[in-house]
Amino acid sequence: MRRTATVRAVLWEGWKMGRHDHRSLVTTPADGLAERRTLAVEIADRLSQSIFLGEIAPGGRLNEVEIAKRMGTSRGPVREAFRYLQDLGIIEAVPHHGSFVVEFSSAQIKDLIVLRSTLEGVAARMLIGTRKDLTELHVVAMHLERAAEAKNGSVFKRLEWRFSRALCEAAGTGELVTTWEQVYRRLRLAFANITDNRTLSDRAGRYTSLAATLKETVPGEAEAAVRSHILSGGFAKLGVGVPEYLVMDKAIS
Repeated sequence: MRRTATVRAVLWEGWKMGRHDHRSLVTTPADGLAERRTLAVEIADRLSQSIFLGEIAPGGRLNEVEIAKRMGTSRGPVREAFRYLQDLGIIEAVPHHGSFVVEFSSAQIKDLIVLRSTLEGVAARMLIGTRKDLTELHVVAMHLERAAEAKNGSVFKRLEWRFSRALCEAAGTGELVTTWEQVYRRLRLAFANITDNRTLSDRAGRYTSLAATLKETVPGEAEAAVRSHILSGGFAKLGVGVPEYLVMDKAIS
């Protein structure tokens, strides 16, 4: 579990910040075994970014020999990188066939959207109920507007992640953040090759509106607003409407 937790932290730091030098976070150059583990993490990081960017499609097979050659290393670190990515739920090993990028069905994606909306909705309820500071949400919403104006999609995606994480962090429970990260990572992977037809400007406006709503609302309405924000956005990416039974009463206390 220690290895998995360390790798998870390293990969997510790399993904959100766009950095690739993780050596100081994992080990010291003097330790030969640790050096190999560091190389495996670097390989896992590069592969995970390629997967999240859609360069390796869901269901795509990862060729161990080709990756080792491309990375200029032996197959050992590549195998360990594969194990890291399996621990993170990014790839899966199929006996006698190899390793493949996880592929999600429409039903699974809908489940992940609902799970994310539930987690962030509860975080919003807790945030408003305990009167926590909303400053970071407003700051991120402002930067989302700027990224939309600049038409910078990659920065926009990182800021979307930051908005949701800030919401969960402000709720004040590490377990909520950890669970949210697992769901969000799998949902990001599921959406890797699905085009969002909404403009960045429209999406940014929704975050600005949500931040303003949270500033002036009560716990139950905050939960409903956040859940509606995520459900409508997620189902829109699938080209379908939100099922009526999932719509939450905004008047709930």
